[in-house]
Amino acid sequence: MKNKMKHTIELITLMHDTLTDVIKFLDDNKYSNTKIREKVDMVLNHSKLANKAEREIEIVQVKNCLNDLDKKRKKEDTVHKQLFGV
Repeated sequence: MKNKMKHTIELITLMHDTLTDVIKFLDDNKYSNTKIREKVDMVLNHSKLANKAEREIEIVQVKNCLNDLDKKRKKEDTVHKQLFGV
């Protein structure tokens, strides 16, 4: 099974990387103590919603992996039955 959330994961990764770059820019340009820096930091590092979203993606990835393994096992079982009649 192909990852059904491939594009979603790519988008979230891009957004995370962009926010990380914004934090670095703000810090490098002496904007460490600004409201916008606080907001970006909150979204990037301390948001319960972001943490929940990451967990949801991890769960989907694990489920996809388990589904792939299950399909592989079923295919191997079919081959085994064809070869050995068991």
